[in-house]
Amino acid sequence: MTYPGSTNISHTVKKAQQSLHFLRKLRKANLSQSILKAFYRGTIESILSNNIIIWYGNCKASDHKALLWVVRTAEIVIGTSLPSMDDLHEIRCVKRARKIINDP
Repeated sequence: MTYPGSTNISHTVKKAQQSLHFLRKLRKANLSQSILKAFYRGTIESILSNNIIIWYGNCKASDHKALLWVVRTAEIVIGTSLPSMDDLHEIRCVKRARKIINDP
């Protein structure tokens, strides 16, 4: 039996890979590193971090590897380091916890 979240993660990876195509096109157009990083944060990172609090902790090793591949590929295209999936998960969890604590 497969993990039900695996299908959602596969779909997420596929959407992120599609956006990598556009990131490569922007790179070929000789846009600056800051613009490429902004595109990454606005599209690919947004796709990857959608509901990350729910599914990331329970994803299989193969799913984790696929997500890592997307981030590493984007790093190579942009030419700079980017936050890892672990970092994104931690940031989102802390942010969500603060919202819960501060909610009256």
